Amino acid sequence: MSQPAPSQTARALRGPRTSRVSLLIPTHALPSLSYLVPERLRAEVRVGTAVVAPLSGHLRLGVVVAAGPGDDKARESLRDVVADLSLPPDLVEVCVRVSRSAAVPLPVVVRAALPSGLNTGRYRVLEPAPGWPWERGELIARATLKRELGPEGLKEAETEGRISLSPVVPEPARVEWAAIRAAASPDLARAPRQRRLFELLG
Repeated sequence: MSQPAPSQTARALRGPRTSRVSLLIPTHALPSLSYLVPERLRAEVRVGTAVVAPLSGHLRLGVVVAAGPGDDKARESLRDVVADLSLPPDLVEVCVRVSRSAAVPLPVVVRAALPSGLNTGRYRVLEPAPGWPWERGELIARATLKRELGPEGLKEAETEGRISLSPVVPEPARVEWAAIRAAASPDLARAPRQRRLFELLG
């Protein structure tokens, strides 16, 4: 007798409860950090998943390099998943090997595996505070938020969940093709000199 398919909730409960994330900050001084995986994200988080995670009160983009049932070091939770930027698990393994063998910070290697031109300084407004000039769902540059709210105001908005980091995946470049089509040959039966010139050009 076949067993019923597990529900999405059941799959989420069986998903990883913690993850180690390589935040895309190019420094040897910051190792991969441990984060709790909220129940709502457990079905999506795996090695290679691009995620938004807090660091010192600010939201950062990172990639999951390990996921498991538990980690005593994990204190803060992942905020969101950026599915469009996620990497295959085997590519993450290659990044880890390259980082170790070449002594290059893992975030630098992982960043090289992501699309070039990636904009990680854009936020989506989730819950605008009274007096904000922006509406829910609006996309705002980090520089604009920092200028309008100030550094502490930006940090407070991130901590309270009023805004969420929303990286921009660059659109593929357009390629235009030009095809040369042969035109109808002119009737040069009565103009032999022009006909010879035309044939030479052809």
